[in-house]
Amino acid sequence: MGFKELPYLDEKPYLQEMQKFAKRNEYLELQTREVTKIRQIYAAWTKISVGGLLSIPTAGISLIGSTLGARQLVIASKKLLMVREVMTDHDVPFHVEQLRDKVIPIAVTIIAAAVSLGIGFGMQELFQAQLAEAAAQGVTPAAHAGVDATFNSAASNPDVFGQGFLHGVQTQADQVMAVFMPGDTVTNAAMENVQNAVPVGTSADYMNGGNLGAAVALAGEKGLGALGVQQSLQHGLDFVMAEQTRKEVKKRAKKERLAFKKKFGF
Repeated sequence: MGFKELPYLDEKPYLQEMQKFAKRNEYLELQTREVTKIRQIYAAWTKISVGGLLSIPTAGISLIGSTLGARQLVIASKKLLMVREVMTDHDVPFHVEQLRDKVIPIAVTIIAAAVSLGIGFGMQELFQAQLAEAAAQGVTPAAHAGVDATFNSAASNPDVFGQGFLHGVQTQADQVMAVFMPGDTVTNAAMENVQNAVPVGTSADYMNGGNLGAAVALAGEKGLGALGVQQSLQHGLDFVMAEQTRKEVKKRAKKERLAFKKKFGF
């Protein structure tokens, strides 16, 4: 399914396309679409589940993937109904689900999620490495004051806390941009940390805001980075899965024709 169908699925053109296949006796294409939709449904259910399981390590960002999975589930289910409607009208038998129809899409979706999660943890390791490099240059992060102290700072001095929060977000964003600069990645990120360092005498409210801003930005970067990788990889794997499905259906149809010919002699 295309990304343009996510916000709205115009069912009429798709149904008409399936009917054209039937009129041209392209029943093999109908069967291919049926199997593809069945596998997409299992993949969507897996994406919904995986997004929920990863919501904690990705600070809730993976729930975007769950939302996309839910929408893809709705679209694939509607398309499957339309394909089978046309198949029924032309006496084309439905596909009998096999174990591979479940295993392949589930495995593909889990692999994509695992790779994306690895990207997120890689960003966390980079963050820790650049902190160590910055510390070697005399810049150490302020200790996190805890939830109560952070909440009190936000409530008692919101202006200063807000300025610190934005500074923390900007510092973390600069460190990520440093990854794409020429030279050593860790050193570049550490230099951004040094350049954005605040004086030792800065108020606690500002520092609390800065720590929260940096933490929120890091969680968002990890989540969005992982989600982007997952969706891109998933799209590529879906294409491969669709092509594999097409080959399987053709192979099965050829086998059935040979069996029919052997049985009836024509």
